[in-house]
Amino acid sequence: MRLFVCLLFCALCFFYKNTQAQGRTPNLHGMVYVENHAYAEDAAITLMNVRDAVMADKTHSDKKGYYRFDHIPPGSYYISASKFNYEEFQTDTFSVAAGEIVTLPPINLISKNTLLKEVKVATRHTLIENKIDKVVINVAKGISPSGTSVLDVLSAAPGIKVSSNDELTFKGGQPPLIMINGRATQLSQGDVQTMLRSIASDNVELIELIGNPSAKYDATGTGGVINIITRKGKDVGLNGNLTAGGGYGNFYKYNEGLSLNYRTKKVNIAGSFSSGRNKSDHTINTDRYLPGNTDIYSTYYNVGSSKNPTVNLSGDIFIDSLHTLGFLFMGVFQRIDLEKRNSLDFIRNGNLDSTLLTTSSQWRHINQTNYNINYNGTLGHTNQTISADVDYTAYNRAFDEYLTTMFVNSRMKAKNASQQYHNYVPVRYDILSAKLDYVKPIGKAKLEAGLKTSYVKSNNTQSFEDKVGDTYVPDTLSSFFLYHENLNSAYVNYTGRFTDKLGFMAGIRGEYTHSDGNSYYQQEDVVRDYVNFYPQLQLDYRADDDNRISFNYGRRTYQPSYDDLNPIIFFQDKYNYRQGNPFLRPSYENLLQLTHNYRGILNTELYFMDISGFSGFTYFQQDNATKIFVTTRQNLKSAVTYGLHFNVAASVAEWWNINFDVNTSYQRYKDYEGQLNRGAFDGIFKLNSQFMLPDGFGINLLNFYEAPTYYAIYYYRSSYYTNLTASKKILGNRLSVNLAVNDIFNTRRDRYVSQYMNLDLIGLDKRETRYYTGSLTYYFGKRSVKARRRHISGDTDEQNRIGTGGGN
Repeated sequence: MRLFVCLLFCALCFFYKNTQAQGRTPNLHGMVYVENHAYAEDAAITLMNVRDAVMADKTHSDKKGYYRFDHIPPGSYYISASKFNYEEFQTDTFSVAAGEIVTLPPINLISKNTLLKEVKVATRHTLIENKIDKVVINVAKGISPSGTSVLDVLSAAPGIKVSSNDELTFKGGQPPLIMINGRATQLSQGDVQTMLRSIASDNVELIELIGNPSAKYDATGTGGVINIITRKGKDVGLNGNLTAGGGYGNFYKYNEGLSLNYRTKKVNIAGSFSSGRNKSDHTINTDRYLPGNTDIYSTYYNVGSSKNPTVNLSGDIFIDSLHTLGFLFMGVFQRIDLEKRNSLDFIRNGNLDSTLLTTSSQWRHINQTNYNINYNGTLGHTNQTISADVDYTAYNRAFDEYLTTMFVNSRMKAKNASQQYHNYVPVRYDILSAKLDYVKPIGKAKLEAGLKTSYVKSNNTQSFEDKVGDTYVPDTLSSFFLYHENLNSAYVNYTGRFTDKLGFMAGIRGEYTHSDGNSYYQQEDVVRDYVNFYPQLQLDYRADDDNRISFNYGRRTYQPSYDDLNPIIFFQDKYNYRQGNPFLRPSYENLLQLTHNYRGILNTELYFMDISGFSGFTYFQQDNATKIFVTTRQNLKSAVTYGLHFNVAASVAEWWNINFDVNTSYQRYKDYEGQLNRGAFDGIFKLNSQFMLPDGFGINLLNFYEAPTYYAIYYYRSSYYTNLTASKKILGNRLSVNLAVNDIFNTRRDRYVSQYMNLDLIGLDKRETRYYTGSLTYYFGKRSVKARRRHISGDTDEQNRIGTGGGN
């Protein structure tokens, strides 16, 4: 591994010494039209640099509406087009690479005398773009009405599944690596869910869904990458929005938020604060059938109240046109209060014998702060760029719970005195990382390389006590777990073209990992050292202007979350608890994918996915003698998926856009014991309709259906739901009024059966999913926006592996 890093470092030094070997400067050109597709002569075309929002160049269209820019350095830009007596037009943000000739879509200028309705139709952009290597959701173009959250947008996105528990899966039904502006903003599935619920869709420019990421991305995330790009003001001055909303289902919920952006020619500062209170309930019913005519029926119910204040602050300092220094801060301060009760019925020979009643009160504090300093610059006047990041994340979590249990007979009379327990679990994670990325254009090709190192330290303590008399006495369930991990990685990625029609991208990422998990009370010390390589290859063939075909191969990994490795116990009752598995190993995925794209409207994918050591599911263990039921994680031998994914994004009418998404697959699972070798078909169907009505009215209707299927060790029954959102813009589009109904028919739930090994159980998992919400969003300042600088921080992978440790 040291040799590998040294060779890459030497390569970086070599390319740095050759910074004068520049790639061919690109040309940028396009067409401008007015009404009836007539040429727009002498229209003013201004090229704006995204980095500092200053003019990069300016020209005018000729008699045939044609314009061009020569010798444009690589970077991100947008174009402003104007003509006397016509509305000014601004394009979306686009990128120019070294040696690339960029042809922009035609610009259609609208006369100021044209009716407002015609303007809205003419300037409407594609909401969902099916590109050859990713899907882009243009949230700012109206994919979801104002007031909705990013999680609501993702639930309607092609290829994405958001479960009733708000868990996200993407490619092949696997968990993705989630980034915001190229960096993770939360530490686990549970934390990510909270964050995405708190981010208003109004503050998001676009979302990228990358099924097979290149080698420059962290290798973790067998479900690909979801990158959320937030909005930032283009105009000098102050702008932002203020949001307030509330709702009711079984219980109340409300939220408020403020987003600000201040920009000068040298500095851009952006910040947001959001807070919400949400009260909801959760029911889990589990019927277990044991040998000896004994059954155990568990009915678990909790009511949780949460407060989720979140603070984000970022800044870019434009040192000059070639260098930018930035910082990022994110803080999440969560408080959850849970009232839980569980009833465990023991059935013998078909008759109720006794019941174990357990009640508890728990409070849970989660405080997380992330700090990042970053640099992005161009080497001299060459097209070579270098970026660097240093990150530190501090995560503190504490659970404090008091439990009372009592056995009663079939007549609900106490069989013994109640028992009381106290469970206190403080957890701390510290993550420090640094990364360096380098890009060098070579003619029409591009070379990328980078290094990364990270260090993780985790202290986990469990103080579990029995109450004896008036004193709490330590129990054998008490434990202490210490975890250290050091990861060093390097990558090389090369992009080029064989011919004008055939291009390629090839790369490899190497990672060396050392970890040490020590359970002091259990006297278990798991030390691991391993090196892995993750190659990636993409071939892209442009048959003509309408048809593109690509072939992708990639290898990725799913690293267990730190909570999944933590043997600390989360207690539900004496016969039910959750516990991590320190012996859990990483999973490794090989993905093959063939994609056809037609005009950016129709996307068809054939894919094959082979995961060894599959662990992305909840595993149940049962001791028939003690009747103890443990929820944990476990590696299966393999999970193989053959899939066909079909997506069409189209306009049925000027006022009606649809996105129809079909993901069908055949999945087969095997375990190491030879007890599991089972396959099943799965089908997920999603229809998202957006109706753009006169006078600023908008309606979103989402319909979701998943057919019955087998997943890991469960057979799931069908799942389906419908969401409806309506919006109205007033006060010159500065105020947006929104109403929504989530899960209109209250059908969203998980229903499953498991008959694996000695398990024979039926389960139902139902959260509060039907609720009604309303919100107001007010915009102030100048409204033109651009995508925030897409910055990838160093500890993205590590943050996503911290868990909420939540239990239920």
